[in-house]
Amino acid sequence: MAKLKGVSGAAIPPGLSNEAAGGVALLGTSLIAFVLANSPFAPSYFELLHRVYLGLSLAHWVNDGLMTLFFLVIGLQFKREWLVGASGHVGEARITWPCGAGWHGPAGAYSLGF
Repeated sequence: MAKLKGVSGAAIPPGLSNEAAGGVALLGTSLIAFVLANSPFAPSYFELLHRVYLGLSLAHWVNDGLMTLFFLVIGLQFKREWLVGASGHVGEARITWPCGAGWHGPAGAYSLGF
């Protein structure tokens, strides 16, 4: 597994220095949600999701708030790739640019409420 290097002198916490850490965390939490939604605890789980906090349900906070953070992180990763990665060199960016630009469609659809 590749290790991330600190950019601009920024220190990366030890647990997050492995590129797979985020994927493992996402897979683990998705598995927990899947099991809870399909278990005898499902009514309590869905009640928790639809409980209102500060005027919005927890599901709404997750959909809007965490998706905003998700697209922020994607944008920061794209910027990092542009500044220090292969996308900064024209010859090496021929394949990475179309792939990197592909997130604009889902972000636009989400922003417009589709």
